[in-house]
Amino acid sequence: MKNGNGNGDMNMTSAPWQINARLDDDSLAPVFQRGSDVVIDCSDRLLVDGGVYAIREGDQLKLWLFHEGFAGLGTMIGGRKVGTLSSIAGAFRCRGPIQLDKLMVVGRVLDLPRDGQPAGSMAALRSERTALVAALEEARTGLRRISGITPTLDFSDPHGASGSISRVTRRYEEAMQDEDFARRFTLEQKMDAIGSRLMHVEERIADSEVDDIDGAYTKLQVLWDLHYAPFPNLQGDLGARFISSALRALGKTGSVRASREEEPKGIQLQAGGVRPIQLVSSPRHR
Repeated sequence: MKNGNGNGDMNMTSAPWQINARLDDDSLAPVFQRGSDVVIDCSDRLLVDGGVYAIREGDQLKLWLFHEGFAGLGTMIGGRKVGTLSSIAGAFRCRGPIQLDKLMVVGRVLDLPRDGQPAGSMAALRSERTALVAALEEARTGLRRISGITPTLDFSDPHGASGSISRVTRRYEEAMQDEDFARRFTLEQKMDAIGSRLMHVEERIADSEVDDIDGAYTKLQVLWDLHYAPFPNLQGDLGARFISSALRALGKTGSVRASREEEPKGIQLQAGGVRPIQLVSSPRHR
């Protein structure tokens, strides 16, 4: 593997269906850090929104985060199912719209241990979610600074036709020549990529069975973040009072690794006033 988004140096592995690789850049942070040894499971090639995959491009393998659809146009363009390949951090890049049946998927990148916790464990998922939330808010803050200044691009055909992948690609490439548009579009796509991964992690947290206080705390915290933290007017709701008091009680047991403030955090807006941090899914689902 040569330099590129999420590339690494391949090593031998004991399992014949797996490939070991070492990341030589930070393009997949905070999911995977530079220098991490990752395992590519070649027996799993099913593309899942928010998953990280090894994609063959010519004589190279590159690691990308996959998310469905492209630039808010949905998952179908010109009757073809499409998706986007993105990095997450560093010199952000994305490729799309890509016709899914044209992708040469080698395999899915497996989870890594995080903060000393086993790969795929509730604690590791919570750690990744925390890092993704911070990355999403950073990108959203950057977008707020330029929002309303840089116009967005309408990818639709001016004659009302459904369009084609080639037409959308051409309009996208032309628009990216404009520096202001490229800056905004890059932030929007970065939010899309992070949001897809965040939703992927949250679904796994929801589906994971737990048998300890720490796991129960994590599930309640995610529920609070998704359904109550963004909406101050709901925080006096009966359900919110149940969850908030339960979180406080669990936090006092000493069995919870994650810390939580007594009340949801807020961020100060430049225009004045307080707006709660809104932990949302991908921008294309708003």
